[in-house]
Amino acid sequence: MTKGGRYVDTLQSKVGNLTNKIGRLAVMGGALLGAGGLAAGLGTGVKLAAEYEQAGVAMTTMIGSASKAQGLLEDLNAFAASTPFEMPGLTDASKKLLAFGSDSGTVIDELRMIGDISAGIGAPISEIAELYGKARVQGKLFAQDINQLTGRGIPIIGALARHFGVADGEVKKLVASGQINFGHLQQALRDLTAEGSQFGGMMAAQSQTLAGRWPTLRDNVGLALRDFAQTGIEILNVTGAIENMTIAIGTGIPPMI
Repeated sequence: MTKGGRYVDTLQSKVGNLTNKIGRLAVMGGALLGAGGLAAGLGTGVKLAAEYEQAGVAMTTMIGSASKAQGLLEDLNAFAASTPFEMPGLTDASKKLLAFGSDSGTVIDELRMIGDISAGIGAPISEIAELYGKARVQGKLFAQDINQLTGRGIPIIGALARHFGVADGEVKKLVASGQINFGHLQQALRDLTAEGSQFGGMMAAQSQTLAGRWPTLRDNVGLALRDFAQTGIEILNVTGAIENMTIAIGTGIPPMI
């Protein structure tokens, strides 16, 4: 097959893919948004596609591998589909974990632990991810860390007390003497989210409620809009067209689109 023939086949495949996505959006968007809402939703799709691309660039920089970054984003898509959290919040939490030193291979497991706690206390997952990440960087816990966790409704003192086999009142003394490190915090959070524990399976339970299913449905519509926009942007070479227009504006030469 000639190079031109391969290009035509590839283009036809992409157009077919775009057509299928248009059909999906017509059903999902028409039912949920109405015609006017669907038109506005397409603009949202472009915004989500741009944010997804930026997240990929940021994660590639932090991880040092484009393939691992793409793999993590795909894992996040699957994770979002089974939790009461939406993709933007999960992406933000993941970037915070990576920035504070988490390995890309453990991010999903950490999000599962942090997510169960976030779902249990009603806090944004990115907020708990930041507290967790900062504790990793510090290496050990300080009184302010304990206060921030307990202030959000996380019974960290009791969990640490059980871990060390001491009374709750002894935990702050251990913190003050520098005896509680990040590893202890990590294990305490694992204990709190283990099967059958206080926060174990909290995301799964909440995802079955109306309040939990609505964000999941909204996220799935957003993902469909984003995929549609990504395919359209690729076929129409929107990025290249914008670059040509930018150059043209700077040089005064009419753009070649």
